[in-house]
Amino acid sequence: MPDFPINRVTKKEVWTSLGQSLSYDLLMLIPPFAGPGEAIYTGITDPNNYVRVDRHLRVSGADRMYAAGDAVNFLGPKMGHPAVLQGKIAAANLAAELEGREPVARYDHELMLVIDEGGKDSIYLRKELWDKSEASIKQGRFWGWAKRAHEKYWQQQHS
Repeated sequence: MPDFPINRVTKKEVWTSLGQSLSYDLLMLIPPFAGPGEAIYTGITDPNNYVRVDRHLRVSGADRMYAAGDAVNFLGPKMGHPAVLQGKIAAANLAAELEGREPVARYDHELMLVIDEGGKDSIYLRKELWDKSEASIKQGRFWGWAKRAHEKYWQQQHS
């Protein structure tokens, strides 16, 4: 539910300061986001203050400038894994441009996550955010195991 400014959370309800409430069995909150305040006066941001970029992560309206992570204007939650992928794409394209080549690496924006309930209720969700296709949702013990295995692999690769 967008535009639901939370004031209080109880074991079964979430409340706004205006007295609206919503009952729940499982609550997952994503805080409201806004782009970096430092960029507001640069002319490269959208109305929510996010830096406007294309699929190559080039900043719209700036030469040889790339952006990634929480600063960019992509829909969906801001998470570490996509930010790492965006950073790799931006770095490859900037290097290509500095070497006189055309930037060709493209970022495919998708939401992919596992909600690990520690058993058969673990859920895998994948949604391509640039098209209108339905999300893929799968449930079972495998997804919790896969998440833990991926976390160990990622930590080993990036430490």
